Amino acid sequence: MAAELAYEDGWALYRAGDYGSAVRRLSDALRITSITREIRLYVLLARAAAFGKLHRFHEAMVDATAVAMLDLLASPPWLYKGFSLQRLELHLQAIEALNEVLVRSPGDLDANSNLGYSYQKLNRHKEAIEAYTIAHAADDSDTYLLINRYVDIDHDAMSIVSD
Repeated sequence: MAAELAYEDGWALYRAGDYGSAVRRLSDALRITSITREIRLYVLLARAAAFGKLHRFHEAMVDATAVAMLDLLASPPWLYKGFSLQRLELHLQAIEALNEVLVRSPGDLDANSNLGYSYQKLNRHKEAIEAYTIAHAADDSDTYLLINRYVDIDHDAMSIVSD
């Protein structure tokens, strides 16, 4: 019960935008010995998100990896891990994590759009465009996403689109 209250406090702090306090309160929850596996998963995911908001991407990746190991079927930890690896400019590892999301949730908009971004950063433009196209198919109202992503792709890669 104490771990659940600490989680709820930490999540409320996160929603209020107080990410540093959220990390501290969520860390308190993890130190409670009676924490259940389910609450541990929620706490780690919430803390990974808070670390991400604080640009502490290595710590976000560590928490997301811990969740992925505790719940092998869940997509969100792999997504957080992929996001964190991107921010650390580790795009090959980000691609691996984002592909894990797609194994669990094919067609995931966030995974595909971020997969496209990592491919783009590695100058793998054809794969980037394919991933962005899948993301666009998942939500065709989000044309801003595609336009924003394509802007940075060089002109040689853009010829792939017209082929």
